[in-house]
Amino acid sequence: MTERVRFRPFTGDPKRRVEMSRAPLALVLVQVRWPEHGHLALDFKELALTFGKNLDNFPLYHEIVDQGFQITPEGVQQVRGETTYQWRSIDDVWVVQLTKTFVSLYCAPHEDYRYSELAERLDQIVGLLHSVLKIQVTDRVGVRYVNRLSEPDFMSELPEIFDRRVLGMAGLEGDHGVQLVNTLSQAIYRAEDVTLHVRSGYLGPNETMDPSIQPVPLQSWVLDLDASQELRMVYSSGQIQAVAGRLADTAYDFFKLVLKEQAEQRLDGHS
Repeated sequence: MTERVRFRPFTGDPKRRVEMSRAPLALVLVQVRWPEHGHLALDFKELALTFGKNLDNFPLYHEIVDQGFQITPEGVQQVRGETTYQWRSIDDVWVVQLTKTFVSLYCAPHEDYRYSELAERLDQIVGLLHSVLKIQVTDRVGVRYVNRLSEPDFMSELPEIFDRRVLGMAGLEGDHGVQLVNTLSQAIYRAEDVTLHVRSGYLGPNETMDPSIQPVPLQSWVLDLDASQELRMVYSSGQIQAVAGRLADTAYDFFKLVLKEQAEQRLDGHS
């Protein structure tokens, strides 16, 4: 893969780099979505199993069946919903999920995460979308980074590390033993053809923003950066990679915007 042109819509700064051996990531996810294709309605399970058979280093398999409800003259009845096909790496760090209309690749936090690692795995997946599933058109690509901090000593330093505008209502507890338990703020930004949905704030113990993220028994602070492009395109694995890179750049640049200068040195190693 060739080096992509970096997208820096928030800072306009292509030089500053935030490098951490252990970034405070709770989840990294990329998703490719497409409109319904008629041929996938025939026997999707067989196609899904062929897709999974050709995935490298994803030996663990699981099927997730959604349960829905239907109102009939006899009352409300439970019906079988859509099946999601899931494959996991043997260490449970990486997960691929496939349905008739999207594929997701996500990973749990691990040391020395690099976007190139995500891009390499995505490259194989988008190749299989073409060769096995015969996807002709896509209509959405999304990349999401969820950052989470929970160590008590570190939580007290957040105003020295991040711009106060992403810290929610922190500091408004008062002086009479009041404790801030939960506060979330959200904003939606538009940068050319990219939409960035930002959520930030504090969660109480054992709370999580997403079922894919295991809760922690402590209060935590989260910065959820969800970048997407909704545009119908004739299928192209190279174009999907280019869009995913642009989305990752958008989230990364917002992180740079709210992270104070040199703060990554204090931030590195905390989770």
